[in-house]
Amino acid sequence: MKNILAVLLIIASIGIFYMLLRPVYGEIQLTREEKKEYERALNDSRAVEERQSVLGSKFNEMPPSDVERLEKMVPDSIDNIRLIIEVDKIAQRYNMSLEDPKVFQQKEEMTSLQEAVVASSGMAALYGVGKLSFTVTGTYEAYIAFIKDVEKSLRLIDIISISLTPSASEGAGTVYDFNTEIKTYWLK
Repeated sequence: MKNILAVLLIIASIGIFYMLLRPVYGEIQLTREEKKEYERALNDSRAVEERQSVLGSKFNEMPPSDVERLEKMVPDSIDNIRLIIEVDKIAQRYNMSLEDPKVFQQKEEMTSLQEAVVASSGMAALYGVGKLSFTVTGTYEAYIAFIKDVEKSLRLIDIISISLTPSASEGAGTVYDFNTEIKTYWLK
């Protein structure tokens, strides 16, 4: 009788374990895993805050002239008029002037791979893209020099398209109308 009672108690305890304690134990394991994920996220957050603090102090130590150059490179708005004036000043060095300038914001079209990378990095919300299209008239050599100066300017500019049409003959060289489209960026 004692052996039967002992066997029944063992069977009852195993049954209780599987019926009551095992589901609770599974929930505890899930909770521990969630806790580890939250701790990792908290540690990552602290690392980002530390990095932001270091970068902030480095930024504050920068000379004002360097800060001004950075702001010119990637401004905080498209600033249509300043962009047109900057490009026109470069063109004037080569006896050209901007004609029919048009500035508009652009929604960046990306491939699905680019979208996935940008979405995962959070970069889509960091910057905006704008286009400027204009026409300048001059010789081919003057236009090449103009484009080289645009390349060297502090502002981030990508040349998207260039098309030319003959305008008039002028002594030693042929004059062309250069229809140019550029892309520029700014911080949001």
